[in-house]
Amino acid sequence: MKNRRPQEYTPGEFDRVVSIIRSDPGLQQQIEAITGQSLEGKTPREIFNLFLALQQATEAMHVVAEYGRARRTVSETRRQLEMDRLDDMPPDSPAARKIRELEEKLDRLKGVNAQLKEANRALIGRAPGNPVIPVSRVIRGQVAS
Repeated sequence: MKNRRPQEYTPGEFDRVVSIIRSDPGLQQQIEAITGQSLEGKTPREIFNLFLALQQATEAMHVVAEYGRARRTVSETRRQLEMDRLDDMPPDSPAARKIRELEEKLDRLKGVNAQLKEANRALIGRAPGNPVIPVSRVIRGQVAS
C-alpha cells in the first residue's frame, strides 16, 4: 500500500476514520494502549493524525518482518548450499559435471586475463624513450611532441 499524505485523503475517508475510531470503544482502548495517549478531548484532526501514525508504524513493522523473513531465507539457502558441496555429490551427477565445467572455464579465463594484463604491461613499457601518450592528451589535427 502506498503511503498517502494526509491531504490526499478525501473528506469522506477522513470522516469515516474518525467516526469508526470514536464509535468503537475496543479500538479506542487499543489505540490508547499503543500510543499511550487518551483519545478523550482529541479533535478529529488529532484522531486522524493518530490513525496515520499507527498506519505508518504498522507498515514499518510489516517491512521489518518481511526483511527478517528474507534474511532467514537467505541464511537457510546459504546453509543448504554449504551442505550441498561438490565433494558430497555423486561424480556423475549433472550438477557436479556443470560445477567442474564452470571451475575449469574460470581457471582458463583467469589464465587468459593474466596473459592480457602481461601483454598490456609489455606494450606500455616497450619503448621507454617514446612512451604511449594517453588519448586525453592528444590534440586532433596537430602533432603532439
